[in-house]
Amino acid sequence: MARNYHIDKSADMKRLELLKCFFKLYGTEFELFVGPISHFHIASADLVQTILSSNVAITKGQFYDYLKPWLGNGLLTSDGDKWVDRRKQLTPAFHFSILNNMTDTISRNSEILIEKLASEVDSDQFDIMPYLSSCTLDIICETAMGIRLNTQSGMSKEYIHSVHKITQLITDRVVNPFLQLKKIHMFTQNFREQQNHLKILHDTSLNVIKERIRERQKQNYIVPPSSAHSDSAQVEKKAFLDILLDLSETGDKPLSVADIREEVDTFMFEAHDTTSSALAWTIFLVGHHPKIQKRIREEVDSVFGSSGHFLNKNDLIELKYLECVFKEAIRLYPPVPVLFRTIKNDLELGDYFIPAGADVGLHVHELHRSPKHYHNPDKFDPSNFFPEKLANRHPYAYIPFSAGPRNCIGQKFALLEEKLILAYIFRHYELESLQPVADMTVALDTILRPEHGIQIKIKKRLK
Repeated sequence: MARNYHIDKSADMKRLELLKCFFKLYGTEFELFVGPISHFHIASADLVQTILSSNVAITKGQFYDYLKPWLGNGLLTSDGDKWVDRRKQLTPAFHFSILNNMTDTISRNSEILIEKLASEVDSDQFDIMPYLSSCTLDIICETAMGIRLNTQSGMSKEYIHSVHKITQLITDRVVNPFLQLKKIHMFTQNFREQQNHLKILHDTSLNVIKERIRERQKQNYIVPPSSAHSDSAQVEKKAFLDILLDLSETGDKPLSVADIREEVDTFMFEAHDTTSSALAWTIFLVGHHPKIQKRIREEVDSVFGSSGHFLNKNDLIELKYLECVFKEAIRLYPPVPVLFRTIKNDLELGDYFIPAGADVGLHVHELHRSPKHYHNPDKFDPSNFFPEKLANRHPYAYIPFSAGPRNCIGQKFALLEEKLILAYIFRHYELESLQPVADMTVALDTILRPEHGIQIKIKKRLK
């Protein structure tokens, strides 16, 4: 495994471009020092599979410790028995029978998005990301938390701003060895800003929890006696937050308010921020390819027909080309560009040896652009996800939702939501991207975001 010298935030190049240069120089594996700490970086499908499917590499990496002041020990950051128990408890919230009941809510919020975008029809250009963030936040709060936040309708967007800021602050800390030291960090501007944004984020999630408790009291909600062990039939129409609240009143290990909040914080963040980023990149790429956009519109029109009805689960199955387009977009721009794991026991990866305790970065962004797995890997080509091309591809050459035992619990919900929102957008508008692909600068924070938003022009489609 190749080695290179210490780097820090003072490097002139953008972080993502710098890492790409290292992979080009050293191959698909190298060792990097941030201060005195060694990190292994991998972009080989075989080695990624070994790590993500390994029981000795199931522990999240040190990077996730910097998320804990915000997300606590929720499903994203916890390990061991707590993670196993919580994953088992929350999995029913994403059963297909529940997802099928969410389509009307997602469709209604998508129609609100369409109404809001109408104000930009005559604009020379605008950034679509704030619209997408508000829409996805409203959707996750209504579907998973049972609360209408109404961010799209003008309610405070403080939460969204604080999410973006705190992920930047966390990433700045990760790449700065001095900020990693708690006794130094607590006296820095980074820490002071983090505390300000944490208050906004935690106040918002607590308000969501309190509002849902009030709603349950109004409805004279009765916790089923077997909530802690409910199967999918029993929780068919139960919101994610209701499962958590039920578990606070029943079960062998009742959840505390802190337990509930850390999961609400986790899912409000992951389900709105990664989703809005994925949607934005899809729109950016499609806006550069009129022929692809035309084919999407034809497929969407055939599914909607002339009725304009809310789309349902059967309609979504028919949006096959749109699904390929979306999957290709997050191949090129995966919302989570790097996954981190800590190796608990010595691990041999082919010819490579990684010692116990080492942190490993699995570079999804680099893996997804490997010429070994994709012809012309930097080209936007939805046919990469046609069945004939999927048949012989390495199963770990495409992992936008991670893979193995710690894969994304909400990936089916995310795909359903993203297809629905995109279908509504392309049914009503023609889009043109204004930033050249070659000039697009990417911010490598916790989430892969465009540094200056997604600038587009839209016009209403002629019916």
